[in-house]
Amino acid sequence: MEEIKKEKKEAIVSKVLSGIKMKSAGKKQGNYDGPCSVSSSDEIMYPSLYLDAKQAPGLTEYEVGDKVMMIIEGEVVSHSADESMKSKRESFNVSIKKLGVKPKIEEE
Repeated sequence: MEEIKKEKKEAIVSKVLSGIKMKSAGKKQGNYDGPCSVSSSDEIMYPSLYLDAKQAPGLTEYEVGDKVMMIIEGEVVSHSADESMKSKRESFNVSIKKLGVKPKIEEE
């Protein structure tokens, strides 16, 4: 019975992961179209996530600079959209409910 549950769980996870398309979360810091003009930059900025060891114990085996794979289950708690003549911006606030970190695989 336990083996069947494990197989069902693995099938569900596989189906979910196969539907996820990875896309860069970075964005160029371009001109701001508000009252103050900010010069254009080619620098790409990425969102960051601050977690302590109790929130994400799976990260303790990683070092600064290591790449990690995470799965997050969250809830969208706010969504805002702002449209001007030059651009449209949308932003989201997501409350993280569950977090999984792929175990580090040591290189041989």
